[in-house]
Amino acid sequence: MTDAEIIDGILNREKRGEPPWIAPGDRGGRTSWGISERAHPEAWVDGPPSRERAAEIYRLEYLEPFASLEEPLRIQMIDIGVTSGVSEAWKLLQKVIGVRPDGSPGPVTRAALAAAGSARMINNALVAARLQFIDQITDGDLRQKINEEGWENRALVFLVL
Repeated sequence: MTDAEIIDGILNREKRGEPPWIAPGDRGGRTSWGISERAHPEAWVDGPPSRERAAEIYRLEYLEPFASLEEPLRIQMIDIGVTSGVSEAWKLLQKVIGVRPDGSPGPVTRAALAAAGSARMINNALVAARLQFIDQITDGDLRQKINEEGWENRALVFLVL
């Protein structure tokens, strides 16, 4: 899958926000195209970011950190990075491959990843870990329950049979 296809997929899932650009329970604050004001205040200086500006942010901040990963794992890691942050995506993967989760893809993580098996198997284990992560979020903050089903459906899209 090309970078442009990945970005289009993210933008299609995230969609353009509508005034006041705040989804119920969203901790990111105002959000459009998945770009929250909390995470990207510079993108909101003149109002909500355009689709093109959002695509640029995704390309620079969310695709690059996972460029060395194989598909389908790469695509899911990008999506986790978008929804939870790049560091959190690495932590979740590190838990799956049995490495101390520090959010940094250093040489220990890279070696464990290379030894862990096929990208497909790791990807599917990551889907399961992602579902557990979602449960932890929604069990820990009941205001997030409104998002639970959507987040779970989004995670399940990345399951490869």
